[in-house]
Amino acid sequence: MTKKGMTTIVIPRRSKTDEGIYNLAMKVILITGASSGIGFDAARTLARQGHRVYAAARRVERMEPLKEDGVVPVRLDVTDEESMQACVRTILEKEGRIDVLVNFSGCAIGLVPETESCEAILQAWYPGEEGGLAITDVLFGDVNPSGKLPVTFYRSVDDLPDFENYDMKGHTYRYFEGKPLFPFGYGLSYTTFKYGRAKIKNNSIIIPVKNTGKVDGTEVVQVYVRRPSDKNGPSKTLRIFRRVFVPAGKTVKVCLPLEDETFLWWSEEKQDMVPLPGKYRLLYGGNSEALRSKRYTFKK
Repeated sequence: MTKKGMTTIVIPRRSKTDEGIYNLAMKVILITGASSGIGFDAARTLARQGHRVYAAARRVERMEPLKEDGVVPVRLDVTDEESMQACVRTILEKEGRIDVLVNFSGCAIGLVPETESCEAILQAWYPGEEGGLAITDVLFGDVNPSGKLPVTFYRSVDDLPDFENYDMKGHTYRYFEGKPLFPFGYGLSYTTFKYGRAKIKNNSIIIPVKNTGKVDGTEVVQVYVRRPSDKNGPSKTLRIFRRVFVPAGKTVKVCLPLEDETFLWWSEEKQDMVPLPGKYRLLYGGNSEALRSKRYTFKK
């Protein structure tokens, strides 16, 4: 993913000139938490292509073999935000810039300083056996990414309620009232999409999605539901999503059925989640923040 307002990076593979000299687009790559073969594969592949690669992990001794490929190992004292951010600052002081930060983590990380100092951020999570190849395919532009965040990336833990507070208020995108760093459902690609005005027909919502970029891409269309009369309920909740391939410059009309399950809501009368008739707002778009709205009355 790359932050809106940051540069979308495609790192070219190195190519030869007529004189046989390699033209290298030297980019600074930082891979955090690269303490496994997955991170090693990505670091090694990038370094062999002539890019400047830093691999940061706690057990730096495991990365010694990577030096043969030109990777620079960096030790993390602990795998928390402060250690990672100190690592980024150190490399910035040495290199002057970081083009891509590849972050390996199993949860949301506060990346506010990194959005200011890195041109792009790729959230790699803990990928599987082919994760290293998948990462380099994305960075080299061989694959146009289309992933979306399954959690909210907050700016700081100060934005969240106390850890022992189990009330839903302030938790998750459904009840959070602040401004997240990266909202639930967020993710960029090497193209852009524009959502048109939706229509309701035959108990379905039809959403026009246009690829406004120069390359083909896949978008994850998301539909959230809000019940305005429920003041204590969620501000929105995801009920429908669909991956849609959209050729460059083309518009695709995405037809999504509005079923009983779409309008499952808490009923005080029945003390259960049931398809609850009433007035709703259908919120649709590419993430939980960038949404257009359509009124809809559900009748059972």
